[in-house]
Formats: sequence, C-alpha cells, structure tokens
Amino acid sequence: MTGAIQNIASITTTKLRPPRQRRQLLKRERLMRDFVRNGDRRLVLVTAPAGYGKSSLLSQIYESLLTQRHRVAWINIDRDDNDLVRFYRHLWQAMHLSGAMSETLESSIVGQINGITYLPSVTALKEELLNKLSALHERLFIFFDDFHLIEEPDVLSLLGSILTASLDKVHIVIACRHMSAQPNLPLARLRVIGEVFELSSNDLAFSDDETKAFIDATGGPIISPAQAERLRKKTEGWVASLQMAAIAMRTSGDVQSFLDEFSGADRNIEDFLMEEVVLHLPQELREFLLATSILEKFNADLADFVLNRHGSRLIIDCLESLNLFLLSLDRDRIWYRYHHLFAELLQKRLNERQPESAIEYHRRAANWLEAHGYTTDAIGHAFSIGDNLRAGQLLDAGCTGLFASGQTAILKTYASKLPAEIANALPTLQLELAFENSILWNFAEAKQSLERVRQLLYSGPQCAAEEDGRDDILNEHSLLIKLEHREVMLKVITDDLVGALRAGSVWNERFGECDLFMNGSVAIAMIICRRESYDCELTLAEAETIRQQLIAAGARYGNVFLDTVMGGTSFMCGDLSAAERSLREAKRLADKILGERSTLSSMPGVQLAQVLYEEDRLEEAQQLIDECNETSPAFGVVDSVIARHLTTASLARTRRNFSDAHAALDVATHIADRYTLPRVHAHVLAERIRLLISDGQYREAERISLSRRYAEGLRTVSPSGQVDTTKEQFAIAHIRLACERGELADSINLLRRWIAWTRDRRCYRSSIRLLPLLTRLYVRAGESNAARRSLTEALYLGSSGPFIRSIIDEGIVVSELLEELLSNTASTESLPADYTNVIARAAGIDPRSSRVSDTPSPPTTEQSGALSEREIEILRLTARSLDTGEIAETLGLADSTVKWYWRKLFEKFGVHRRAAVVRLARQRGLIP
Repeated sequence: MTGAIQNIASITTTKLRPPRQRRQLLKRERLMRDFVRNGDRRLVLVTAPAGYGKSSLLSQIYESLLTQRHRVAWINIDRDDNDLVRFYRHLWQAMHLSGAMSETLESSIVGQINGITYLPSVTALKEELLNKLSALHERLFIFFDDFHLIEEPDVLSLLGSILTASLDKVHIVIACRHMSAQPNLPLARLRVIGEVFELSSNDLAFSDDETKAFIDATGGPIISPAQAERLRKKTEGWVASLQMAAIAMRTSGDVQSFLDEFSGADRNIEDFLMEEVVLHLPQELREFLLATSILEKFNADLADFVLNRHGSRLIIDCLESLNLFLLSLDRDRIWYRYHHLFAELLQKRLNERQPESAIEYHRRAANWLEAHGYTTDAIGHAFSIGDNLRAGQLLDAGCTGLFASGQTAILKTYASKLPAEIANALPTLQLELAFENSILWNFAEAKQSLERVRQLLYSGPQCAAEEDGRDDILNEHSLLIKLEHREVMLKVITDDLVGALRAGSVWNERFGECDLFMNGSVAIAMIICRRESYDCELTLAEAETIRQQLIAAGARYGNVFLDTVMGGTSFMCGDLSAAERSLREAKRLADKILGERSTLSSMPGVQLAQVLYEEDRLEEAQQLIDECNETSPAFGVVDSVIARHLTTASLARTRRNFSDAHAALDVATHIADRYTLPRVHAHVLAERIRLLISDGQYREAERISLSRRYAEGLRTVSPSGQVDTTKEQFAIAHIRLACERGELADSINLLRRWIAWTRDRRCYRSSIRLLPLLTRLYVRAGESNAARRSLTEALYLGSSGPFIRSIIDEGIVVSELLEELLSNTASTESLPADYTNVIARAAGIDPRSSRVSDTPSPPTTEQSGALSEREIEILRLTARSLDTGEIAETLGLADSTVKWYWRKLFEKFGVHRRAAVVRLARQRGLIP
C-alpha cells in the first residue's frame, strides 16, 4: 500500500495550483480593480453558476498577487475534501508551498500509529492553525475554488474559525456556485462588520466590449460591436456559452445567420451548443471527449487505457489548441480535467447515446486507477456503474491505505454505500471499521465487525475458497493476527480487563514479535490489566522496552497511551512525582500531535488533574478539568473517564457545591450505564455514598445502594477470589454504609484486610486512601489508640506522595485527631514533620499552636451548663465533618446563628477550638 499512498500524494499536488489554459485569458480589468480596492477584507466571495469565469478570475488575481510578491495559497476543491484530514493536509501543504508555513504538516501536528494517521479533533486543528496564522508577518491570501463541494461540518467549522479570528494578515478568497451547503460559515457576521467583498453572476457577466474582445481572441471570425452586443444580450454575458458560441462560429461560415439562430434564452442552449461544438469535430476527437468525460482528471496513459488505443497525447494537444474547455492541472501539463459544465454535458450525451460504452469506460478506468494506486478514484468509478461487488473488492484492498492516509471519512462514506451483504463479507474493511469504532467508543459496531471477520475466517466462503485453492482471496494468517489484536484492544477500552488479560496472553504466545506496534499496544494493555489487579511489579521495567517498540513503529500516538498508563500505575504505587512526570509528558506529546484541547490530550490531562487534586493543588486541577470538559467525555482508557468525573465531583465538594458534585457523578453513571462499565459504577457509588453521608442524607445513600446496577458489586466485597480495584471501591461504599448502621466491628475487620492486601502488594495509593477511613471507624468505635496508630501509618505512607486530600477529605474526625497528635510532643517526634505540617495547614490547623498542649481540665458544672437540643445537634453534625455552612443548610439556620451557638459552646466547655469541644462532648457521652 505504500506505493498507493505515494501516488495519491503526488496527484493531490495538482490541486494546489490554479488550472492553466494554453490560451491567454481575457483580462478582467474592472474586476481586478474592484479586488484591489477590497482585497484587504477577510473574505472575498465569488458566487455564480457554472461557466461564469470564476476560476479564470481567481487565477488572474492569484497571478497578480504572486507578481507583487504576496504569499498566495491555492486549493482546487473536490468532493473528497469533505474528509477533515484530507482538507487539512491540502490546506497546510498549500500554505507551505506559498512560503507562509516553514513546517511540513508531519513535523507539526500529524500523529501516526503503524503508519495510520489519526483524525484530530476540530478544536485541535483550529488551535494549531490559528496559532501559526497569528504568527504571520506577511499577508497571506488563501484561494478555494469550487468551494460549493464542501458540506462536511468539521471542514466548515475549521474555515469558519479562520474567518472569525483576529488575523489581520490572512485573507480568504472563495469561488463557488452557491453557498446553500455552507450555512455554518459566519457570512452574516462578516457582512455586518464589513469584512466581505462579494461578486455575483451579474458582476462576472461579460460586458459588450469584453464580449467582442473575447470572441476576437479565440481566432474565429471578427465580429462588429453591434454583433458583440447582440451576442452578449443573447448569452447574458455567460462566459461558458460565449466560449461555446465562439467555437461554433468557426465552422458556421455566416456569423449573422448563426446569431439569428442562436438563442441565449433557449432552455436547450446547452444541447444546441453541444451539437454545434462536438458534431463539427472529427470522429476521433468526439470519441475522445465522450470517453474521457467520465474522468475527474486524466493523463495520456489513462486516456489511452480507457479508449483502448494509443495517441492520446496528440489529441490532448489538439484539444488544448482548440480551447475546448480543457484545463491543465500541473505545470508540466501531464494531468488535465475538463471544465465541470462541459464534462457534465459530455457525460449526459454519453449516457444517453452510448450507455454500454459508458459502462466499459468506467470499468477500464477503475482497472487502470487500481493498478496505479489511485484506489479512491477507482472505487468511485465502480460505484458509478453500480458495480457494488467491484467497489467492495477495491475498498477492501484499499481501506488500509485510506486509513494510513487519514481519510477515515471517505472510508466510512464508501463503506456506507455498499449493500450490507457485500460490506459485511469484506474482512479487511471490517477490521479497519472495528478499529475506528473502538477509538470512537462505538463498541457495538466494533464488536459486530469483529464477529463478521471471525465468521469469515472460520466458516463459509473462506473454507470454500481454500478448498478451491484460491488462497489469495484472504490472507488468513495476517487477518487473524490483526483480528486478535483488535479483540484485545476492544476489551481493554471497554474495560473487560479479565478478558483482555486472557486474550493478550494468548496473543503474545501465538504471535510474539510479529509487529512492533501491535506488540507494544498489547503490552500496554497488559499493564492496565495487571495494575487493576494490584500487580505493578514489572511495569516500570517494561516501559522503556515498550517505548522503543512504539518509536520504531512511528507510533507517537501510542506513546501518549504508554505514558498515560504509566502515570496511572505510578499513582497507584504511591509515587505522585513519577505519576505527574509521566502524565505531563503524555499531555505534552498529545498537545503536539493533536492540540491542547483535543480528546487525546484530555486523556492524560484529567488523570494529571487527579494527581494535582491529591496534592491539594486545586486551582491547577480545576483548570485542567475545565480544559478537558470541552472534549468528548467518552474516549481513551476508562481510567481517564473515572479521573475526569470523580475529580470534578471532588473539586465541587471542596467548594460545598454538592449539586455540581452529584451532577458530575450523574454524567459518569450515564456513561457507565451506556457502555456497561462496572469499574466506573464502583467509583461513582463510593464517592456518592461519601457525599450523601457527609450531607446528612444516610437514608438516601442506603436507597441508592439498593440500585440494581450496584447489586452484583456489593454482593462480595472481601479481598479474596478475583480481587481488583472495582471490588475495592464497592467495599469502601459498603463500609461507609455499615459504619452508619453501627456495624463497626465487621467494618473495621474488613477494612483492615483490604489495607493489608494493598500494602502487601505495594499499591500504596489504596492503602493511603483506606487508612484515614479506618481512623474514622476507630474513633467511632471509641478505640483511640488504634485510631492514632492508623492515622500515623497513613501519614508515613502518605509522606512519599505527598498525599494530602486522601487524608483531610475524611473530615473533622481525622482533623481533630491530627490536631491531638500535633499537640502531643511525644507523637510529633515520631511523625514526618514537614509533611505533617502540610497536612495540618491543609486541614485548617496551625501546627505551631497545636504543639502546645491545650488539653483542658474537665469543665465545671458552671462552665458547661446544660446543652440545648440545638447545641447537641450542631455537635453531632460537626462530628460528621460538616462545616458551618453545611450545618446551617441542614438545620435551616443562618451561618451567623450557627456561629453564635458555637460561641456559647466555647463558653460552656472552656476551650476555643471546635475539635476540642467535640472531643470533650464525646468523653461526656453527649454525642456518639
């Protein structure tokens, strides 16, 4: 397929220069003057039907600007440019040829895996392009001819961003037949601010003088001013009809009689002119015109093949000399196309008069184009004659090349045109569609494609083909390797980690070192699978080997996944510094490949936000979350989906914005329901239960836990059997609920087993997350010494991070115990001092004042007095880690009222810190 890609690249360069005609174009002086007066606007829009000279006018403007040493870029649009990658490539290359862009596309933004170019997000393309354009020091004019062929919203959005950005040096010049297909362009806004200069068919129509000059220049009979006026009125200045009339007048012999008969208002003018132009040509030329009219572009070799003869080069030269609407697409005059209107007229006559010949011409064209690597064009010809079977065969053979060149939109468009029974029987096509749908989280479609390939490989037509000895129909071994690889990747992305581990192990045993990219990507999948089962021992040593494989395969995109997964693994091991380094590197590479706000960049970005949140760097974490929220919530590995929505909820919780926190969890629940992701459900449930209990909504927490989506996960929560992080999260949810029910002994026992399990496997993030919860349970159970020990262990383990939020997010129970530890000189001497002080400040404790013992003497009866029910309720809520605002909201009081009650409580207990009041109230048995 490499040759095919190179050929596609070579022919597309003909798109980047104006079409050339051998005859000197008539200078449109008045229109050129209009352009000079208005060319500094953002958009020059030339709109007129076919044949009004739009391309000719733009060519003259282009050449004039080039002469004046301006930077000018040109793109001849065709329907295939409705693919975002293809359009962007041509746009970038056109600007590169103009000298405005020094970088090539590949060195700037394109990312590949194993030769496959991945479709960037529109947002990423906008950012990259606008950054480059804003840095221009010279004016750049970008020409788009035949822009009416563009209908793809992403392409229109890309151009719209250029038109609306503050780019004083950039000017867009568009020629199109109409703007009906481009409603998303900001024309109305640009018109209001005076940034559009428009030319219509009335402006482009030839005047009397231009009509006479045009006819005189064609080499035909000289006409008088009166005859020129009469011809202009009959044609209404339509350039295409003038050109046809000029050719017809060469053979008419009597100009006046021709003008008498000719009617520009006749609805059949096109047929009339075809008769006059084509029928007066020699038979050889007529046959050539009709046969080659089916080709969007052609050279002499292709024309010879379609006509099944030699000599096309001479005929092309003859047609150029006759000015028969033939346009050269390159400076070497190798590739040509007809004027679109003329080609349409020829095709109409061919289909009406010689339908069988038309079919044969299309079939020959498809054969030549396939043999020379122009797969896309060949497929189009097969579809033109309704040969869906042939189109399918071509697409199956060329779909990997289309994928490799980034033309996924074209691939999917062609695939959608095929009848289902044909498309489903094409194994390579189904594998590429499965790959694309997996990336886009279209899991059902991906699974269907893979199942179709499996059936093709192991039953039906394949078996029959082998019996017949036609081994070339399917390369079974290579298809099987790719099929099994796609199965592994799909299982990982859908979070079927047990299945992925099993399938990945089988793949490694069977196919070993067959392909660097597939080897590396399967290895990354295995890291994810083992890590989620608390096996992180070998991953750091494997990382560099995998990285070298991906680099050798040219898979920069794959290294984003590797660094993201390694960041998550370091996080699980408790090494926040290593996690941050890996995730920042992944995000840096993703930003370079697809842009700062791309879905690829958000994958490591949200996990980096999760690490920053843990380190209590809340503003940085929020900024990353805000950036990533512009992208699809469903992309990449499931770890990123969890990190994105759980971190969003946690940040909202720190602001006491419980509605936003629950909203983030609602989005994650929707994703988990839609894609059947138990791990996401487990994380959501654990966080939801924490939120509801801290908000005093225990009954709602119990009600939610009874949901059918959580039933299976909550059934078995002990660290035995198949143990993974999903089970851990369900266990956390179960323990919090059991604690509120008073089942403290069982909860403590279960939690201690989980802590031992995670600590023994050196998965310290889990241990650090579980130990403060154990501290909370010990306090509730009245086991003060055990509570101090568990918190001290959490502080020792957490100091390696430093982990902050996992400890202080357990609330006032942990904070008051930390304050007690700090007030005890013996305790502080055995704690990691710097880290403990950081934790204390994050919890709102002044570590310096806490080091002086403030343990009060038991209050006298006069000091304490009798507590009111309201005061006891405030103490109970405070013990549950609610702050002043949360208590006020729960009790329906004003914040100032709650503070007044606390002044009374300070007076009654004789201390001046809430933690001390809560501790004394517990000692007296006033609160649990």
